[in-house]
Amino acid sequence: MTDDDSGAMRHRAWTIAAAFHEPADYDVPSAPQFEGAVGDGGELRLLDDDGRLVLTAGVPVRARR
Repeated sequence: MTDDDSGAMRHRAWTIAAAFHEPADYDVPSAPQFEGAVGDGGELRLLDDDGRLVLTAGVPVRARR
């Protein structure tokens, strides 16, 4: 697995482990959690624990799950 593939592999592992309700029991790392903030222009900004910008959504829309 290369660094580029790690996100895809974690996504697959989280999905499988979530079906069994205890990902930690399968040595699956917990999914990252980010703080959300709305910028002055209305964009959604996701920040890591250190306050560094991870993702910006310029035109966020609500999605029904």
